[in-house]
Amino acid sequence: SQGVATAFRAAAASPRRVDGVIAVGGDVPTEIGAAALGRVARALVCRGSRDEWYTTAKFDADIGRLRVAGAGVTPLAFDGGHEWSDAVNQAAGVFLHAVLAR
Repeated sequence: SQGVATAFRAAAASPRRVDGVIAVGGDVPTEIGAAALGRVARALVCRGSRDEWYTTAKFDADIGRLRVAGAGVTPLAFDGGHEWSDAVNQAAGVFLHAVLAR
C-alpha cells in the first residue's frame, strides 16, 4: 500500500505521460494536484471490502480525483482485506494487457 503513494508521486513527477499505474490498498497523495495527476493515462485502483486502512471514502475520492484529472480509471472493489488478492491478479493482468495493446 505504501508503494501506491510512491507510484503516483513518480508518475506525477514524470516529464512524460505515464501509460498506467496499478494501485492496491493505498491512496493517492493529497499533495498531488490535478495537473500532475493528469500525467497518468490510466489507473487500476483496488480496494478490499474489509480494508480498514484504505476506506471506501478514500477509494471513492481517489477515483473522483483521477477522473477529474483526465485519467481513465478502472476501479476494483474485491472481497478481501488490505491485501493483493487473486481478483487483483486477474484485474492487473487485464489492465496490463490493455495498456500494452495500445
